[in-house]
Amino acid sequence: MSVARPGFSRAAVGAFYDSLAETTKRTSCFMNFGLWSDRTATHLSACENLMETLIREIIQPEGKILDVACGLGATTKYLTRYWRPEDVVGINITDAQLTVCRLAAPGCQFIAMDATRLRFPDQSFGNMICVEGAQHFRTREDFLREALRVLRPGGTLAMSDILLKEAVPDDVMFPAENHLSSADQYKSLMLRVGFSEAILVDITDSGWKSYARFRISTVHDQWLAGELPLSQLQAALASVYASEEKFAKNLIVVGRK
Repeated sequence: MSVARPGFSRAAVGAFYDSLAETTKRTSCFMNFGLWSDRTATHLSACENLMETLIREIIQPEGKILDVACGLGATTKYLTRYWRPEDVVGINITDAQLTVCRLAAPGCQFIAMDATRLRFPDQSFGNMICVEGAQHFRTREDFLREALRVLRPGGTLAMSDILLKEAVPDDVMFPAENHLSSADQYKSLMLRVGFSEAILVDITDSGWKSYARFRISTVHDQWLAGELPLSQLQAALASVYASEEKFAKNLIVVGRK
């Protein structure tokens, strides 16, 4: 595993997601906001909707696929609906989550690795996905260059991502040097790095905001049913409202090599 750069705590990011692991395992095992419609009733369905949307962007589903920042392995396991397990590789920065991944998606390969320093040869993968991970990278530009290097010609990088309203100095979860102010700036970065095509779709309302509505409704119902103490209700609501203050855009991002 590569050494963390000065001023950035990969351990802090990993510890945050480790802290969510038990709650997430009791719900869907997915660690993202998902993609919602009027017919979406559960977080699991929303996350599966998002995966289907990303997979549809992959034009040539041949060869191996890399799941970057693979969480607890739910996204990786979902890929085995379309790829053989031996052709699916997941990477993450925390060994604790990778242990869960190996149980969730047997037959897939999981490696502890920094997404901005991929230890794979050039043109190792036919395609790549990254679900709500790039906002934590140091930086997206470094990751995009590495993604382009390990993709085969004609391959696709399909992502969902979060943009913040403003950069926050010394934020270990959202490094200030990783900040992008708009979808247009994101697209320009991808084309400058070398992607032949960059497609960005704003899913803020059907992604993050719909998840926030679902989360608020769920914790209120749990509190009214006596299943959640007031302190936990308040903490959950505070977390949602704080994120709403911070988040600017929820995007689907597609790059073609």
